[in-house]
Amino acid sequence: MGTQIGKLGPIIASLWKGRNVYRAYNPFVRDANTPKQQLNRAIFKTVAQLAAILSAAINHGYAYAADQEQNIPRALFTHDNYHFFHASTPDSVSVDYPDLILARGSMHTPHFGTPSFVSPSRIVIPFDGTLIGAATDNDLICVTVYCPDTRECVFDKSAKRSDGSAVVDVPAHWSGKEVHLWGFAMANVDQPTFLPNLNGYIYPGQCSNSTYVGIGNIG
Repeated sequence: MGTQIGKLGPIIASLWKGRNVYRAYNPFVRDANTPKQQLNRAIFKTVAQLAAILSAAINHGYAYAADQEQNIPRALFTHDNYHFFHASTPDSVSVDYPDLILARGSMHTPHFGTPSFVSPSRIVIPFDGTLIGAATDNDLICVTVYCPDTRECVFDKSAKRSDGSAVVDVPAHWSGKEVHLWGFAMANVDQPTFLPNLNGYIYPGQCSNSTYVGIGNIG
């Protein structure tokens, strides 16, 4: 039948990653605006908005998993985190920030220490550089800092596992504001690389699971 795009009877066809994808279409919607549907739409909107703000982190943290599962990073983020968003009314969506997952993978997750917020424009995050399993000294340590008040995010991957700490510069207008931090490791290789201590390979873009590093006020 060739490529199908558009409405075909009870389905809607589209192209995704070069393949035809089909979605069910319900022409007999009884009530499209029930209180439960309003809550679901409000939650989904908040998830989508936060995913857009955290896109730099999500696109790194879920890229490898998305390729393996033939999916897209934001879809995996939504699937993993939707139940961490809650609402009793459409305008009161809350987020369980400590539970959010920004990366998924089999690399070894560093153990992060307590962040230092002493500087008004810089955060220092210590971490344990011990090599366990899928880990190398050259792995990138990815840190995400999110400021709910300004709805802005800073993503930094300048530190390596051997450094023992990451230093993240944040905007000056964040001074005095509350921020949330997450961290994960990412393989810093450009081809499949065999690790004798692992007796296996690590791959470009492969990540660890993310972990919530903490909360604090800048400066």
